[in-house]
Amino acid sequence: MKAITMFHRRFNSNSTPTQRKKCESSLAHTLRFSQPEGRGLQWREELADENIIYLNGDYHKLTDFTVDDKQSLLFEVAPPLPVHNKKKHQENRRKYKLKIKKAIESESRKGNIQAAEFMRLIMSYSDDKHISYSKLDKFSKLESTRKRQREKMLQTYVEAHNKLVNKVMHENSLYVQEGLFRFPLKWGITTDVISKEKYIDVVKDFLTKNFGDYDIKCIVCHHDERELNEDVGAHSHYFLSGKNNVTNQYDLHKTQISVVNQFIINKGELTDRLPNNGKLNLKQTKIFGEYFQRMFYEHVNKKLLNPIGLQATFADATEKKSERRKQMNREAKLPKALRKFNLNSRSNELAKKRLDELQQKISAEHSELKALDNNLEQQQAALHLNVTQIQEAKFLLEHYATQAQISYEDLKHQEGRLIELTEQMKILDLKGGNAIADICRKIYSVSALRARGLDTKAQEFIEQILKEFASLEPSLLNNVCGAAARAINEESLINGLTVSGNFDNPTIK
Repeated sequence: MKAITMFHRRFNSNSTPTQRKKCESSLAHTLRFSQPEGRGLQWREELADENIIYLNGDYHKLTDFTVDDKQSLLFEVAPPLPVHNKKKHQENRRKYKLKIKKAIESESRKGNIQAAEFMRLIMSYSDDKHISYSKLDKFSKLESTRKRQREKMLQTYVEAHNKLVNKVMHENSLYVQEGLFRFPLKWGITTDVISKEKYIDVVKDFLTKNFGDYDIKCIVCHHDERELNEDVGAHSHYFLSGKNNVTNQYDLHKTQISVVNQFIINKGELTDRLPNNGKLNLKQTKIFGEYFQRMFYEHVNKKLLNPIGLQATFADATEKKSERRKQMNREAKLPKALRKFNLNSRSNELAKKRLDELQQKISAEHSELKALDNNLEQQQAALHLNVTQIQEAKFLLEHYATQAQISYEDLKHQEGRLIELTEQMKILDLKGGNAIADICRKIYSVSALRARGLDTKAQEFIEQILKEFASLEPSLLNNVCGAAARAINEESLINGLTVSGNFDNPTIK
């Protein structure tokens, strides 16, 4: 079992002006009248549908009740005002009751059935039921005779009736007991763990089991004292009548002492037994409170918590002595709005927590942004370097591309030249040999003609040789012919040729 703590506190109210006012204020808060101005946020109006009420044996949404319904319930539950001039009010109620009966007969005879039925409704309220004054406004809209007189008659009757409702024998008698039951926020007991209906049921069963002779006026479960996006668990308020239905006495306090005494006999120390006359000293009051709490804890554990693996235990001494606990105890009897630990303070606490989280997030994002700025500067520097390198690479690429183009064009030229020379060699293979032989024969013919003194004829051969020599390809063939000319020492032929010593690259002039 997981050990947790819970909060249960009782508040007794009697008919004294101070306690009656406190009880009415608590009921106004519990029934969700409009929020008091200037007292901060007590509940979230947007979550009004989350509240439920147990009344007269049934469960309802609190929003199903009109303001008039809530007002009537408040007057029924809260201690009544002290009755002054009781006999006068009793006489007025008796006298005006007779007048209303006669008015009903008169309106019925004249056909004003709705007005007659309305007056019968007012007469039907029992002596212990409060009549809402707002109901009288409805009569003004109905057809009736002597309307103003009828309205005044009804108003006087209702005032006398309400003055006498729930009159207690003594204003110091315990008239109604309020109880508050909840789990501290730190345990995370959401409505998924314990539903709103169970907050009501466990209280209802406890009160019925131990104080069955006393009416449960109402039990209200709130689930609107939170932020919209959170579930902090619900809590319940109960209002138990102080009037015994068997004895008609306001003796709840004595009955509770008797029940606690029986619990002490069964499970406590006999020396802790309390007097049954209802008069307790300070020490006995403390003993009574401790055993009452033990009774309630035992019931809640058995019926509600143990089946889901939880066990409510009393707060240890350290927690009881804590400043927070002392503060809560001091404020327990204060109005909700004046307590330190309420929805308004929680909203402020959550807002501050959210603000701190946002500030931390902003700080972290600022640091991250600064790091990004530094990284961006580094990347920009690297990018600038990369641009320079790219530009340099582009220049080199263009240079080598140009060189490659030149080399390629030169290669293509040489390839073309090789093809051309190859073709020429093929031709020379066929014709070259004959042409060289013919020129060489003519060269030697020139030598023979010179020897015979036929210079004119020799000159004709020389001109033919020079013409044919000029057309010879490749140059290697020129070298062969040039060598033949030098062999006969023919100056005119030698002068017509320029031949290197190694017969390389001869050129015709």
